[in-house]
Amino acid sequence: MTHKSTEQIERSRKRIAKCLNLLEAVHGELEFVFEQNPDWNPDIKWQIEEVACKLGFSLATLSNWYDNEEELKQELVRSDNRWHISKTQKGEEWSKFFLTNYDLLLTPHGSGPDYKVCFETFIENCDQYIEKIRKIQQEAREHMTVLLEDI
Repeated sequence: MTHKSTEQIERSRKRIAKCLNLLEAVHGELEFVFEQNPDWNPDIKWQIEEVACKLGFSLATLSNWYDNEEELKQELVRSDNRWHISKTQKGEEWSKFFLTNYDLLLTPHGSGPDYKVCFETFIENCDQYIEKIRKIQQEAREHMTVLLEDI
């Protein structure tokens, strides 16, 4: 890629990022308007969000598409759809792996009619989350043991 093309792409990235920031600011301002006027045309809100998605996608495309180094990305998903492992490798660099269990995505939370109930349900939810973590941690140990036996 020529130096002139690279400069043009960089200028475009900056312009799109600026537009996206302005659009997010307008969206935030309009949230207040929608809260005050619930009968206002909701299509405007969706149109703004759609434009923001397109701008974000364009920015991501410009940021990733025109890199000089090739990047390999793979995702493996277990059949129960709970375990996900991603592998990325850029150029000649070492591979990077990222493992997650989708059962743990929703962090502890609390809700209720007042502060007291909200905190009580949060604390109870923390205990449930800790148990869930222990169970999934043991499951991960079992997976790792099986994996290491195959090596």
